[in-house]
Amino acid sequence: MNLEEAGRIVRHKGWLAQQPKEFRDRLIRGTVLRPYDKGEYIYHLDDAPGMMFGIAEGSVLIGVSHPTAGHYQMHMGRSGDWYGEGAALHGVVRRISVEANTPSQILCLPAKAVQEMLQEQPACYKSFSALLLWNQILAIRTIVDLLIRDPKARVYARLLTLCGARIGQELPQGPIELPLTQEQFAMMCGLSRKSVYRVLNRMEAEGLCESGYARIVVGSARALEQRLTAMGSKADQA
Repeated sequence: MNLEEAGRIVRHKGWLAQQPKEFRDRLIRGTVLRPYDKGEYIYHLDDAPGMMFGIAEGSVLIGVSHPTAGHYQMHMGRSGDWYGEGAALHGVVRRISVEANTPSQILCLPAKAVQEMLQEQPACYKSFSALLLWNQILAIRTIVDLLIRDPKARVYARLLTLCGARIGQELPQGPIELPLTQEQFAMMCGLSRKSVYRVLNRMEAEGLCESGYARIVVGSARALEQRLTAMGSKADQA
């Protein structure tokens, strides 16, 4: 993959797809494309401020830290996702860690390039702020998922979020492969591996997903959302 190919991919996905064409073109011109191996960190928690990053190909694990629970992985980012905007915009240390979960191609935008864009065109701040909001909404959705008490409903909700479901956005189409082990996914659900295994087995029997070695494939995000909505309706009637 080269920079031109990477740019074609990310400009039509996620946050960047919603920004003006001039902004997209200028941002991509300022990036460099770098490969990351599985297990290689794009950045660590509390690292010094610097670049922001966009995933062109592959996937990453998003890690957070709790003062008593320690470090754990709470989300998986995929092609079209961007991270590190807070450090690049405001010079703050890294609040999360980002680790390549598969061999990945990452677009790297230096903080200097971000500041130059803002100096040349102050209106760019609106687009960068939209990324802050985009990732904030994802964090809120993740928190809400984890507040669901029923393990089955929580697994459904986490799968939907990992597939890219967002309020006000069209659901992703077709089968979606999540390159996660059941242990990684269980951590992202805040459940035991045994509990997640039981739910995934039932889902597989119902044709909602396939689970294999280090992968979970959701056949249809729409079908999954419909099942989750039905669960909520039954709970309201109880």
